Amino acid sequence: VVPQLGTTSLVIPEKDRQPGEHQFWNEVRWQDVIYIIMVVAYVMWEFVELGQRGVKYFQSGWNLLTVLTLSLHVCTLGSRYVYMNESYFTKGLREEQDSNLTANFSKQSRAFNNFIFFAALNVVFVWFQLVHYL
Repeated sequence: VVPQLGTTSLVIPEKDRQPGEHQFWNEVRWQDVIYIIMVVAYVMWEFVELGQRGVKYFQSGWNLLTVLTLSLHVCTLGSRYVYMNESYFTKGLREEQDSNLTANFSKQSRAFNNFIFFAALNVVFVWFQLVHYL
């Protein structure tokens, strides 16, 4: 934190940002927004079904698979958010900054590996769900 900046919150006001500084919402594409909306709608749909069925909802293996895939969707979204916030190494290379980027690269690579893990695992379980509906 720069000494001239007040630390009243974890958010740095726009006027205090450096030119070209990373902002999460600048990296979000319309596909990301659609995916988030779909996951939220799917979670709400399952909560409605859970409210209607009660405990009987968990007696079906397919519903347990649905809960697992919903959890993996949320983990995929969370790991993508973390990855996008840890991408200082790549942004630093693009901007050709001479700073200690190596430490940031390990965080970025770990975040990317977590994102790929959750996304791949999610694809496998969504494939099982697809088989259920065929």
